[in-house]
Amino acid sequence: GVSTLICDEAHQLLSDSTGAFSIQLYTWFFQKHRDFWPKNALSLDADGWMRFLTGLEGVVSERVKELKNKLANLISGENPRSVEVPLKYYGQLLNLVGLVGRLDVGNSNWIAKPLEGGKGVDGKGVELIPVWPGRLLRDWVYPGGRVGSGRVVLMSATLTGKVIEQLGIGGGEYSLFSYPSMFPPEYRPFWYVPTVKADYRASDVELNTLVARIDEIIRGRLDRKGILHAVSYERAKFISSRSLYSELMITHDSRHTRNAVKLFRESKPPAVLVSPSMEHGWDFPSSSEEGAQYIILPKLHWIDRREPIVERRAREDAEYIPSLTMQAVCQGQGRIVRAFGEVGESLMLDKNWGWFWKRYAHLAPQWFVCNYSEGVPSPPLIPKRV
Repeated sequence: GVSTLICDEAHQLLSDSTGAFSIQLYTWFFQKHRDFWPKNALSLDADGWMRFLTGLEGVVSERVKELKNKLANLISGENPRSVEVPLKYYGQLLNLVGLVGRLDVGNSNWIAKPLEGGKGVDGKGVELIPVWPGRLLRDWVYPGGRVGSGRVVLMSATLTGKVIEQLGIGGGEYSLFSYPSMFPPEYRPFWYVPTVKADYRASDVELNTLVARIDEIIRGRLDRKGILHAVSYERAKFISSRSLYSELMITHDSRHTRNAVKLFRESKPPAVLVSPSMEHGWDFPSSSEEGAQYIILPKLHWIDRREPIVERRAREDAEYIPSLTMQAVCQGQGRIVRAFGEVGESLMLDKNWGWFWKRYAHLAPQWFVCNYSEGVPSPPLIPKRV
């Protein structure tokens, strides 16, 4: 068996494992046997679904047995599909019942979220989601079925003790090795340039002040390319429409991300990619003509708390949302300095960063260094490309 599990980008393991273990149930799955679909299905909690599905095990098992017997004793000339199709359906349902039981969906660690606009005629359904998938990782993923029976190596530039704890790994079960960055801080400065509190309460005057500060940054950097982490498509559209440098800005919608990235990489300076989608998963090394030399962060990226799973986790862990916000900032900063000798600066403009950094600096990885500046600092020199 596997004795060592190595997981890169481990800061995403909570999100990825949540998606992997979640179960989506759509009405189309039950349409051929409507008696199986509870009338109050969309209002059932996870425990209700557990009781409902496990209650089906006996009747479904018996039906599968009957169909298998019928298939084995078909009368000559009888169409086997009349048995094979319902047998396949019941087999799928039986597998689902078994899976729900093995995952222990009924315990308090699960929530049920109504689904809309999905598969089937009405697109309705329910998603069963594990709140904290740590136990499931132990039982199904970690070597030997638990932490400690095999080696589990988690790696990420933004891996912290908080991230590890959210995976259900206790303090005495792991060793955390945090190393200084190989990139000198002066080559990757992170500047806090307090401008406005860029939250939902910001007035038009404040937002225009924010755009003016963005223009000031761009004006001093017309010899290079930049990335602006816009947080949302709405904010990206607002900034690009109000900026004096809108003709330099490349924006996109959710369907044309790759096209925008391709255009930006092919563009000569000055150019600015204004996007809510570049915080992780994309590289723009500053030493490359396709890369960028500065990053603008106009606003802290707060995850939407209206999602049921986010609300539940935030209720149980007061640092869950701040941890994700800190990860977004650190990941966003890391898009442009990818190798030794590269130079790239990041500029945080949201005044909310002031109190956030004081309260949650412990959630940042060791290599992260924050510098304060009253005004826009002069850009660092770009090393000449050889």
